[in-house]
Amino acid sequence: MREESSGHPGAKERLVAASGGDTKRTRVFDVVRGHDWPEPYTGRALHNPFLERWEAREEDLAAALDAEAQRFQDATAEGDFDRAVVWSGEGADLIRDVAPAARLLRRMGKEAEARLRSARGFLD
Repeated sequence: MREESSGHPGAKERLVAASGGDTKRTRVFDVVRGHDWPEPYTGRALHNPFLERWEAREEDLAAALDAEAQRFQDATAEGDFDRAVVWSGEGADLIRDVAPAARLLRRMGKEAEARLRSARGFLD
């Protein structure tokens, strides 16, 4: 199978295992990466111990960036997703496996066709 995503295998595993309830809107990962988005804008990521530690403490994290930013970068490089971010929306519930795009499109087509066929009785 050809590799179609450059995402880390550990991140992919976490996405397959996750549910929408495992995600959280947060600014923590933007703060540690030095991205200064305006206050109302957040990203949705999988919950992990790093997020748990700094959630609602973004100002403390910003003050600790000298130490935390390098540890975060190292964790990202090493695939340590207890610290590194895995961005994900609530649609994580729909991820069942890591498959090539062609297989996903065939699956989506078959699922759509089955649903359309089952709804045909409602239209007659």
